[in-house]
Amino acid sequence: MEVTLRKARRWPGWPAWAMAVVLGWLGAVALAEWLARRAGTHMSLCMFKRVTGYPCPSCGLTRGALQLLEGRIATAWAYNPLLFTVFAAAGVLLLVRLTFGRTVHVELSRRERKAAWVVVAGLFLLNWAYVIACVR
Repeated sequence: MEVTLRKARRWPGWPAWAMAVVLGWLGAVALAEWLARRAGTHMSLCMFKRVTGYPCPSCGLTRGALQLLEGRIATAWAYNPLLFTVFAAAGVLLLVRLTFGRTVHVELSRRERKAAWVVVAGLFLLNWAYVIACVR
């Protein structure tokens, strides 16, 4: 494995579709939160949970984001540890790019890439088990 810092534009190009997804999600969350507070009830945005009764792998993300807005970092992380860890790492990488104009490049051999995918799949399943057991 080889990790290097490569020169990059400070401000990355944001794909329009990604911005539309993020803004759409934020709008849906804001609308759901507003409606739930007016009705005095909780409204779940997760279709997987509505259909199966079990949380999806990303369940807790909205509640965690609301906790982050209130400054409760540990509580937000407890809702979905893997996703909030990935978001924190992505934030650090974005900060490095914006500050230094460098991007982190990781070069993996074929064998290392396979091992990395096994580790990612294992972390994904462990996190989902945690969300099912603890978050509901």
